[in-house]
Amino acid sequence: MRRGGSAEQKAAHIPGIIDGSKTFAFAQLEKNSRYDLSDVSATAKKKGNAYAIDGEKFVVLNGESADTFIVTARTRGGQRDKSGIGVFLVPANAKGIAKKGYPTQDGLHAADVTFTGVEVGADAAIGDPENGLALIERVVDDARTAMVRRSRRDHG
Repeated sequence: MRRGGSAEQKAAHIPGIIDGSKTFAFAQLEKNSRYDLSDVSATAKKKGNAYAIDGEKFVVLNGESADTFIVTARTRGGQRDKSGIGVFLVPANAKGIAKKGYPTQDGLHAADVTFTGVEVGADAAIGDPENGLALIERVVDDARTAMVRRSRRDHG
């Protein structure tokens, strides 16, 4: 959100993230994609002024309890193309979402999430819905850095 959201998206969501009243989860990892951030088979197909999102995401940290998902989905191209990937805000209570939550080995909680015809408005796209890979790479780099810092802090 901070890296690519519009001024309207930031105003609508960042205060709630800061005060803890809103919880977000990054739904990016797909089965067998390993660490290839451009390996995206979930789709976001244009439907009038909206998008219909279909696909599965795995090991979505805090996915069972999140209010909103930040979902990566392909708007065009093939499964491993570097372009044609969008990032979308999706309310976790939207029709067509199924979640299966579980604890992870490191004591966190995650969920596998299925999106079936989940409709979101065009304003749900974070940045350019066809060129989101650079944004995804920056967010993942930030998250990795935060995890390393946390690990060093917690384990000295």
